[in-house]
Amino acid sequence: MLSPIVFSRLSNVIKTGLTSVFALAILVSCSDSGIAPREVTNHSVVELDPARMIKVVVPDAVKQAENEPSFSGNLSVSANLTVSELTANASASLADRSYTKSKVPFAPEPAPVNFVPNLADDGVYPGIPIGFEFEFYGKPVSTFNVYMNGLITFDSNIPLDDNGEPLALWTSQMIPDAVAAGNANGIIALGWTDWRPDLGGSISFETRGVAPDRYLVIQFTGLPENFGSGRLTSQVILSEANHTIKINTAQLRMTKFNNRATQGIENLSGALASFDSSLVSNVWRARVRLGFSLTNDAVMFSPPPPNKAPVTLVPGNISINTAPGSCSAAATVGYAGVTDDAPGATVVGGVRNDGLPLDALYPKGVTTITWTSIDIEEKTSSANQLVTVTDAEKPSVTAPAGIDAVNDPLKGSAVLVAGNASALDNCGEVSITPTRSDNLELSAPFPVGLTTVTWTAKDGSGNSASANQTVLVRDVEAPRITASDIELDATSRSGAVVESYSLVFGDNVRVVQVSCTQEPGSVFPEGTTTVTCTVADAAGHSASATFNVIVHGAADQIVALAGYMETLGLTGGAGNPMINQLRAALTEIDNVDGNSCKKLDDFLRMLTDRKKSSELSYAEMFEILDDAKRIKAVLGCA
Repeated sequence: MLSPIVFSRLSNVIKTGLTSVFALAILVSCSDSGIAPREVTNHSVVELDPARMIKVVVPDAVKQAENEPSFSGNLSVSANLTVSELTANASASLADRSYTKSKVPFAPEPAPVNFVPNLADDGVYPGIPIGFEFEFYGKPVSTFNVYMNGLITFDSNIPLDDNGEPLALWTSQMIPDAVAAGNANGIIALGWTDWRPDLGGSISFETRGVAPDRYLVIQFTGLPENFGSGRLTSQVILSEANHTIKINTAQLRMTKFNNRATQGIENLSGALASFDSSLVSNVWRARVRLGFSLTNDAVMFSPPPPNKAPVTLVPGNISINTAPGSCSAAATVGYAGVTDDAPGATVVGGVRNDGLPLDALYPKGVTTITWTSIDIEEKTSSANQLVTVTDAEKPSVTAPAGIDAVNDPLKGSAVLVAGNASALDNCGEVSITPTRSDNLELSAPFPVGLTTVTWTAKDGSGNSASANQTVLVRDVEAPRITASDIELDATSRSGAVVESYSLVFGDNVRVVQVSCTQEPGSVFPEGTTTVTCTVADAAGHSASATFNVIVHGAADQIVALAGYMETLGLTGGAGNPMINQLRAALTEIDNVDGNSCKKLDDFLRMLTDRKKSSELSYAEMFEILDDAKRIKAVLGCA
């Protein structure tokens, strides 16, 4: 029956009155539901075609007649279904093993953003994408079907009546029920009973998150109860990561006495179901009952773990050394065992990674033996046993003969060919590395002195042996030295201090000693003094050089200062008087009455009188002033 719902006149009047009541109730329910909308950053917006909604017409008279109480009170899963019978049902096929149910905190997701359009009494909207592959009782599903009466099914699971039309599913059923006539199997029931979403409320959904951690939220919000004032606000969350099913129920309330509700999950064959329940008198009391209500309730359904593969128990790893003079060893590896969660598992056998029989010799290195077992469902597992054969035998090495040589001309070294070492090893994998005591490359020139070359032979297992070669290079060259004369002005009556000499010396290796007849820092008197300096190297070779230290006295310095004044090109009125004072000081330099000092003082007064020395720059004036003061110090003036 796919035609729209047809109400009788009286039914319309009743429904019109109820609509306003439900509308007000739904507003209150949404605000108090505990599933209030809030911001979600990863929206998955899907728009559904209103025309796809399948409307099923069930007259109210039929519902009133069929909904008369055929049972009362709390209903068991099935009449007198005991714990042992439930356990027997739970041992069905691997794909149909029961879920584990648990109470969890009520923590609803934000309200979804995608709304199912054109809501209809007893309708179903088919084929809504889940957004990822979800596994329900061992079967992968990708779409879901929303039933207006508080439940969902998956993929093509839309039960039909005898005429091939979709069933209304307006009345809830017991779960599990493999022979439910006129009802569905393979369901998730949030609160399955006769709801009227066409009179108010909404149904929305949304896929959130990022693979592989996406999840689908389906929410029934404020759906009013048919023939009563109850309502449903509940959501189911399907997880991509672990395929769990969580039902958050903010409100499930029923007021019509003979309405009953179902909350739980049932497999595709109707043989298994899971629901929140309690055990009373050895009979399970389920969430399938009259006058059923929930507030801020949450329950989680977790799928059973998959069939476990067998566990292969391998013998212990083996570590042995190579046989003397050989690169392999014999080993007894034993045999593997197996454990499994069911009997019948066997060990297939062990296979070496080198393809040889298990009793063949094992070469140096690690040989992997892969042991494999298989169970009666043909699930297999493998584990490895390692046979490690270690080469602990050192190679032998012989170094080249030692070398005795002299330095290359003008060099502190000699270019030499050290030769090559030889080595033997039981496994034939050996490398030889030379290391010089000076850490230079073997081909680098060898310095004067003794250098040791250590030849190290190492095999593929890291065993090593060493032998030494000595290389002696003797220094046969003397050092070299040159010197330049030094000329400077006296700074006192004693002469001048010479802080350093103009020496250039060197050696093919290095100079280890420098000595002079007068060391730098000595005071040299006015006139010429001859100095001899000698250098020596570490080999005992030496060389000498001679130079003169010339110290200019006061007379030479006065002459030089006067000559400098003349080069400045001062006018006669400015320059001549000062130059004349210098000349007078030079003339009186040998007198003991100190007239030279007086003349120099007169010179300084003229120099510092800017009226007389205005043609001089300050730099020139201060330079001349320093020279005159030095000359006075050499003369011993006060």
